[in-house]
Amino acid sequence: MTDYFQNLVLQLLQEPSEQEWLEFKENYHSAEEIGERISALSNGACLCNKRNGYLIFGIKDHDQSIVGTTFDPKKQKAKGNEDLEFWLLTRLNPRIDFKIHELEIEGKHLVLFEIPATSGSPVSFLHEAYIRIGSYTKKLKDYPDKAKKIWQSMETDWSAEICPDATLQDLDPIAIATARQLFIHWSVKPRGLARGYKRLA
Repeated sequence: MTDYFQNLVLQLLQEPSEQEWLEFKENYHSAEEIGERISALSNGACLCNKRNGYLIFGIKDHDQSIVGTTFDPKKQKAKGNEDLEFWLLTRLNPRIDFKIHELEIEGKHLVLFEIPATSGSPVSFLHEAYIRIGSYTKKLKDYPDKAKKIWQSMETDWSAEICPDATLQDLDPIAIATARQLFIHWSVKPRGLARGYKRLA
């Protein structure tokens, strides 16, 4: 899966700038800052109809060059000497299953937070929900129209819906790469996994 995440980062770097669902940072500053970004990016991904939001360490935000980072999420501690990932998870509401991936590109260490889009309710961190406006992280309560759209969002399988006017140019390279990796993952599962299932009479 390392190649997949390398390709994913390279695809994300093709974006013209940071987005409501995408942020680049060079180095770690605080656990609180990451928590606010996770909230904002999950909410932003929902508003932009993206499956995930992304926070990438090791990238300069102004020119999106790969510079690497000294941030080590496995060793980094939050307040109370808690592990960073657990500390973040327990302070998000609703709790979302974000993933942290470490990888190298051009010999430089990068850290990728893969953050699922929320659905039906905003994600808050320490009782405050956030959103990205341009390159800034703001409190969602100051943007009621955006909050309303998140509350009105529903958990639907958009991949099963028909887009009658779509063309090949509308396909998202990142989504295609994700689908390929998932297909490979599930298609090579051992047959023995199916033995636990009993046939219904």
